[in-house]
Amino acid sequence: MKHDLKKICHKVREALLEYDKKTEKIGPSLGGYCAIASFVLCRCFAKIGLRPKLMELINDDRCSHCWVELNGKRFDVTATQFGNYPKILVGTKRSKHVKMHIKKFPEADSVSYKRYSYWEDWHMGPTPEIIKDIFKIMRKNEKL
Repeated sequence: MKHDLKKICHKVREALLEYDKKTEKIGPSLGGYCAIASFVLCRCFAKIGLRPKLMELINDDRCSHCWVELNGKRFDVTATQFGNYPKILVGTKRSKHVKMHIKKFPEADSVSYKRYSYWEDWHMGPTPEIIKDIFKIMRKNEKL
């Protein structure tokens, strides 16, 4: 069965924007939500039988960032926080925006996305509650 991964990305981004509108923590660029967004996206992909990788770059000189990789593609629903990126970044290493993304974030490690479900000290609040709220929003939006 073929799944529309970009549609899943849009659902995750829409839920994040709705959550942010309710909490007014960051704003529409979703800056600071990359780890949460990537975790949620990994969970969504895993639920349909895929094996995504949560990628994490920690660079004290510039910034830290997370995104998802799957089958040679990058998926980033918060790349807009860095300027001129599409709302949903999906592509291979040859696509224009992914090339820009790679230039900004050249080396990253694949980490267990499960660890983010227990990450209590995130600057926006306790991660488990935020993740639950985002999944609640996504379930509610499915029913509409």
